[in-house]
Amino acid sequence: LLISTTWILGCMVSVPDALLVKYEIPPGDKHPQCYKETRGMKGSLEMVYDMFVLTVQYVAPVLVMGYSYGMIALTIWRKTESGLVQSSQSTIRKNQMIKSKQKVIKMLIVIVTVYTICYFPINIGWLLLGSLASLPPATVG
Repeated sequence: LLISTTWILGCMVSVPDALLVKYEIPPGDKHPQCYKETRGMKGSLEMVYDMFVLTVQYVAPVLVMGYSYGMIALTIWRKTESGLVQSSQSTIRKNQMIKSKQKVIKMLIVIVTVYTICYFPINIGWLLLGSLASLPPATVG
C-alpha cells in the first residue's frame, strides 16, 4: 500500500511537468533545448507549483529521512546487552559494541547529509530559475 501510494503521488506530481515541458530546436540553433511552456500559467500559480514540487521532492524526504534515521540511531544507541557477567571479556565486547553503534550512527548521519547536500543546489536552482521574471523561460541546453 505504501509503495503504491508513493508511485501514485510521484506520478501526480510529475503530470504538470509532462504537460508543460517542451523539447525543441530553437530557430537558428543546432542544439535542442528543454523549457517549461508557461504562457497559460500565471506567475504566482507557477511559483506555488514550484514550491509544492520543492516540498514534495526535497523538503519532505529530508525530514522523513532525518526523523526515521534519527529514531533508528536512538533505538540502536539505547539498546543494551543482556547478561550481567562482568569480566574483562565482557568489557572488551561492550567497548566493541559501543564502537559499532557509533559507526552505524555516523553512517546514518552521512546518508542524510549527503542526500541533503547533493540535492539542495538543483532544487534551489530550479526554484530560482522559475521565479526570476527577468529571464526568458527556463532553458537547459
